[in-house]
Amino acid sequence: MDGLMEFMLRYYNLLTFFFLFIYAVLSKYTFWKPHNLGEHIVINSYIFGFTTYISILLFFISIVVHPSIYMYSMFFYIIFYMYTFGRFYKLSVGKNLVKLFKFLLGLLILVIATMIASIVIGIVLGYFGIIDFNS
Repeated sequence: MDGLMEFMLRYYNLLTFFFLFIYAVLSKYTFWKPHNLGEHIVINSYIFGFTTYISILLFFISIVVHPSIYMYSMFFYIIFYMYTFGRFYKLSVGKNLVKLFKFLLGLLILVIATMIASIVIGIVLGYFGIIDFNS
């Protein structure tokens, strides 16, 4: 766990770009037309930047008030993403919720595919002796 945290802190900027690309692909999958992937990258960059700014503010507020405020800020991010894309694509609340579930389904499929690929790569690397699981 410490190695993962060290990796994430060391490569935070690269991980941000990676996750922006993932968000853009998922939003392109969710809101298929009329924008291309590059436009979805720009849209998600603006939203991600704003939510990062709010995250910093909520972090300092949670230090003063109560730490659980920062934990519940994820709900704000989801609502803000829904609000932004709802206004951008002129969606009703019902259609916006359907799009949220479509986005979450795509995210779940991506996570499962990543887990399966990681397991397969680990087995292959272990089989060829590149990684020793016994030590």
